[in-house]
Amino acid sequence: MLRSSKHINILGFRFTLMALAFIFFIYYAYVFHYLQDQYYKKVASVSFKLIFFHIALFLMMWSFIRSVVTDPGRVPVYWGLFLDDPESKKRRYCLICHVFKPERCHHCSTCVRCVLNMDHHCPWINNCVGFNNRKFFMLMLFYICIISIFCFLTMLQPLIEQALDIYENGYSFFQSSFIVKLLSLICLSVFCPVIGHFFYFHIQLMLSNVTTIEQLEKVKEKLDNGNQKDKVSVLDNIESNQNVYDLGKRKNFYQVFGQNPILWLLPVFGESGRPYGDGVAWNKNAFQKQITLETKDIQVNLKDLGVRYKSDENKQQNQQSEQWNVDQINQNNQSMINQQQNQSFINLQSNKSFVNQQNNGNQSNNPLNITQNNNNNSFFQEYQSSLIINLLNNTQSQTNVGNQVQGNLQNASPKQSIYQIQSRNQVQN
Repeated sequence: MLRSSKHINILGFRFTLMALAFIFFIYYAYVFHYLQDQYYKKVASVSFKLIFFHIALFLMMWSFIRSVVTDPGRVPVYWGLFLDDPESKKRRYCLICHVFKPERCHHCSTCVRCVLNMDHHCPWINNCVGFNNRKFFMLMLFYICIISIFCFLTMLQPLIEQALDIYENGYSFFQSSFIVKLLSLICLSVFCPVIGHFFYFHIQLMLSNVTTIEQLEKVKEKLDNGNQKDKVSVLDNIESNQNVYDLGKRKNFYQVFGQNPILWLLPVFGESGRPYGDGVAWNKNAFQKQITLETKDIQVNLKDLGVRYKSDENKQQNQQSEQWNVDQINQNNQSMINQQQNQSFINLQSNKSFVNQQNNGNQSNNPLNITQNNNNNSFFQEYQSSLIINLLNNTQSQTNVGNQVQGNLQNASPKQSIYQIQSRNQVQN
């Protein structure tokens, strides 16, 4: 499947053009200077070198083009968005692409997209190396190594002989053919060790079923653990050094190159040569459960020795934060209850003073109206009783709200804010 045009960075092709210019320079120096000078001396040898060089160059350019134009792997449409999808599909979410990311899927900031089984972003091909084009990238490195080593070994001896001949006969070294071959040989002498080591590194990653990103994450984890205590770092290294995706070198090789040996050296897949798997679901090795059990046993042993593990510290912090949230809610509820009690007492005193004023006024105007005073006293007692009942009801409701908030807080996440819980209960009331 070809790449979408919206994921292609035009400015990124400047490194691709530099790589093509280097290939053209090596081709020009080897064919038009070295082989042309050697053609009339050794026709059969030069013919073999010419044919082998062009076949390797053709396969290298074919792999190079396939690495550039092939889509490295995209997340399936609506993956993890259905309601009946398991929670394992919804553990990782990309906030830029707005998609759920499968295992071993990462977001590329250069291509501005998520890539399945992303290994790294290669600027020389202006594309990411992922699940669908990792074979093409490996073949490109393989043929580049063959061409570079072949050109270096075949040009070294004739160039040394030509330099000795120029020195003995007193000729000038500033000859165009000699300078071009010398520069190409110097470039190859620097380029061959670099590309050879790079290819060996990716072979090791492929046979271990590890990507470059995952390897860098392991290195970063080891460096971070090196700054901690020895007892804790030993446990972290035991957990991080195990690769649950390693199915053995044979199956790891099939996962990249497919199961058809005829197509291993060709940058094509076909029906029988597709990589093992789909890039979304990954098989785990048989040692994953054993590693998990051993890790739990080590945690128990470390706890018996008095070593605090990270998860225990996190649990303790979460419990402390929950207790602090409960205390805050209780304090707020108590303050609200006290405020309502004070306000009710103030209202009661003001109503009592108002009733007394009315009684005094009525007695001064009509001292003989005893029946009316008794009615006013009974009205005041009934009003006072109703206020006390309302106050008790408000106190009981606030206590129920506090208990409900405390229950919601225990069921909620530790990261949930206390203000979100209070606002939700206020809306319910």
